[in-house]
Amino acid sequence: MSEQVRVGRIFGIEVGFNWSLLVIFWLVAWTLAAGYLPQAAPGYTTVEYWVAGAAGAFLFFTSLLAHEMAHSLVARRHGVEVEGITLWLFGGIARLAGEPPAPSDELRISAVGPATSLVLGLGFGALSFVLAPWPAAAGAAWWLAFVNVALAVFNLLPAAPLDGGRVLHSILWHRHGDRLRATVSMCRSGRVAGWILVGSGLLEFAAGVYVGGIWFVFLGWFLHQAAASEEAASRLRASLSGHTVADIMTPGPDTGPGWVSVASFVDDTVMPRRHSTYPLRDRSGAIVGFVTLARLEAVPVRARHDTAVRDVGVPLEEAVVVGPAEPAEDAIARLSDHGDGRLLVMDGADLVGIVTPSDVARWMQMSALRPHGPASNPPAPAR
Repeated sequence: MSEQVRVGRIFGIEVGFNWSLLVIFWLVAWTLAAGYLPQAAPGYTTVEYWVAGAAGAFLFFTSLLAHEMAHSLVARRHGVEVEGITLWLFGGIARLAGEPPAPSDELRISAVGPATSLVLGLGFGALSFVLAPWPAAAGAAWWLAFVNVALAVFNLLPAAPLDGGRVLHSILWHRHGDRLRATVSMCRSGRVAGWILVGSGLLEFAAGVYVGGIWFVFLGWFLHQAAASEEAASRLRASLSGHTVADIMTPGPDTGPGWVSVASFVDDTVMPRRHSTYPLRDRSGAIVGFVTLARLEAVPVRARHDTAVRDVGVPLEEAVVVGPAEPAEDAIARLSDHGDGRLLVMDGADLVGIVTPSDVARWMQMSALRPHGPASNPPAPAR
C-alpha cells in the first residue's frame, strides 16, 4: 500500500487510494455490466449497462470509504490519532497512529465499521424498491445492498486483521487484562481463518470456479500474512516496552571514509569486516551518512573506481537519527521511514550506535529466552 494517490481530506482525515484500486474498480464495473445487470434487468444497451456498472463500482468504494471513515471518527473521538485512510486491493484501511487505551474503546472502534456497512446495506435495499421503475438502477442498488451486508458479516469473522478480530481482541483483553495475550490469540485465529480460505479457494479452483477460487486463495494468504505480521509486531512492542535505544543498539559501530571510491571502500573497509552497514565520515571526522552493502553492490563494477562512497550512501539529512535515551518502541516505529531500515544513534554530533534489522532480530531472540522478565542488553550482532 505504499504507492498512493491522495484524494483530499474528509472531516480533517486524509484519504487516498492505492493503484490496485483501479483494477478492482474495473472488475466490479465489469461484473455488474457484463454479468449481473443483464440478467437482473434485461433489455438495456451495452453502454447503459456499463454506465450503471461504473456508478455501482463508484458507490461500492464510497461504501468502503464510509466504513473506514466510521472507524476513524470513533477512534479520534476516543483519543486515537488517525493518520489517514487508504482504499486498496482488499478494501480499505484506516491507519491509526496508536492503540485504543481500553478494551471498551477498541470494541466501539471495531464494531462501528460493520455496523455502518449493515446500515448501508439496508439503505441500498430500500433504495432498490424506490428505483423499481428503473430496473438497471434498482438492480445495481440491490447488488450494493447484498455486498454491504456481506461485507459486514465477513468483517465480523473473529480473525485478525478483520474487525471481528478486533472485537475478539477487546473481549479477551477485558477478560484476561493482558493485551499481548489477546493479540496472540486474535492473530492465531487470523492465521487459521487464512488457511481455511486458501483451502476453500483451492477446492473451488479444482471444481472449475477459477475466478472465485483464485480470489479466495489471495484473500486467505493476505489474512494469514497480515495476522502473522501483526503478532510479530505486537511481540516486538511488548519486548521493547520500558527500554531505550541504548539497550538495543550496537554501540560504537565501525565507520568508514566517505570520500574514497567504492572500489577502495570495498577492499579496505568491507572485506576485512562482517558488517552490512557502515556510517560514513568526512575528512574532518564528522558523520555524513551511512552506506549498506546493498547500495555498494548496486554500483556497476566498471564505475566503482570513479564513484565516491558518499555519492551512493544515505546522506545524514535523509537518515533516520535517534538519541540513545529515546524510547526503543518509538524509535523502532521509525525504521520504516527509510527504505534502508537503519537508525543512526547520535548524542549531539557524536555517533554512539546504530540500529539495524539484525539488532532488532537479535533483541527478539534474546527476549524470547527471557519470557518472564525484561530482556537485558544483548551482545552486539554482526550488522
